[in-house]
Amino acid sequence: NICGQENFKINYENPDYSLSTKDGLLSNKVYGVIQDKLGFLYFFTDKGISKYDGHKFRNFTAKDGLPNQDVWLLSLDSENRLWIHTHENTLTYLKDDHIHTVKKFDRNLNIRHVEECENGELIFHGVISDFKLEQDQVKPGDIVRIYITVQSPSKVGLYPLWVIPKVNKN
Repeated sequence: NICGQENFKINYENPDYSLSTKDGLLSNKVYGVIQDKLGFLYFFTDKGISKYDGHKFRNFTAKDGLPNQDVWLLSLDSENRLWIHTHENTLTYLKDDHIHTVKKFDRNLNIRHVEECENGELIFHGVISDFKLEQDQVKPGDIVRIYITVQSPSKVGLYPLWVIPKVNKN
């Protein structure tokens, strides 16, 4: 059982409700879905982002400002911004039905994870490098990447451990 509940089955063959391109979804190749703080669902697909309000879709593509229509992840922050993960060199987010570009880099970002600190700063963990975002300003080099050695029966090797140095306020 899961979390103390009785056994249950998910019926993928006959779902209670399904959505597809016939309903306005951009693509049937959906990588995932995320819900924002207002209750809207955002489907990220190989052809862009589809926002669903429970009745109809509003779609976002390159025409709306996406740097790449192949959106493989969305991350939500406390300001209800959906950070858009693509294989491009542009840091963008979706908020209030508009795509905002924060910064264009000289290489692809490949951001794998967005972390929000208690003070509201955002840390973007990428494949090659990491950076902070403070008041919409990119602060590279504030993050130290330390590798640890893990030896277990299933995994042996070096794995990254992220450490953010404390700033002395004196």
